[in-house]
Amino acid sequence: KDLITDLKENLSHHFKEVMVGLMYPPASYDAHELWHALKGVDTEEKCLIDILASRSNMEIFQMKEAYLMQYNNDLQQDIDSETSGHFRDTLMNLAQGTRMEGYADPSTAAQDAMILWEACQQKTGEHKNMLQMILCNKSYQQLWMVFQEFQNISGQDIVEAINECYDGYFQELLVAI
Repeated sequence: KDLITDLKENLSHHFKEVMVGLMYPPASYDAHELWHALKGVDTEEKCLIDILASRSNMEIFQMKEAYLMQYNNDLQQDIDSETSGHFRDTLMNLAQGTRMEGYADPSTAAQDAMILWEACQQKTGEHKNMLQMILCNKSYQQLWMVFQEFQNISGQDIVEAINECYDGYFQELLVAI
């Protein structure tokens, strides 16, 4: 008998789920969770947010490979077919795994902060796209500088601004990023 079978037989509820999940490589476990989030009766948006907003480019690449190997489906195609609107567009952008890494340019931080501020003020589709492009593609180091500049420009924390300007799963995803 293998360890996973033992765990499934001898544990229960959430503890069983956690312990069994820990037995799989992280990319395989993420792929499993995403599959169930997308293919269940209802899409589990919070699971999509938790995973895609918190992984590095390498982790996203490995997760997409595991998803394809385990389910013979393309993760991005499943996201595209099971979600909609700006929420879908932002998830699709994150699932590309193309965020800049380790790069920060102070000279563009103020410019990006102004774009974010305008996106929170205008709330048009074009502004939402700009907001998404900055949050999904800039390095975390760059975003930290952008958020500092945003605070200077608006007098408001970026999370507070997003919470005031947007709602639903799109808002939750932006805050998670």
